[in-house]
Amino acid sequence: ASIVTRLHEAGLGEFSPLIAVNPGGTREINRWPPPKFVALLDTLAQRYPNAGFIITGGPEDGERAAHIEQSVAKNVRVLNLARKLSMKETGALLS
Repeated sequence: ASIVTRLHEAGLGEFSPLIAVNPGGTREINRWPPPKFVALLDTLAQRYPNAGFIITGGPEDGERAAHIEQSVAKNVRVLNLARKLSMKETGALLS
């Protein structure tokens, strides 16, 4: 399915802005802890109530992304696409 279709299926097609985060990093020292991403998304959702959030990442980021997705406040509209997009699809999402 196209990125637009995935966003609509997840209920994020009409939200503006859409904000993407990627919890991964090549080295552990470069990775932010998941609780910091949770706090960031919760804060941004309060500040921008019409925003939708997307978590991106590679195969190694799935567990971290799932933790973030499950830990954000219930009012945060988030779609976890970690491990689900190719590099080309991620580029299309971010464009």
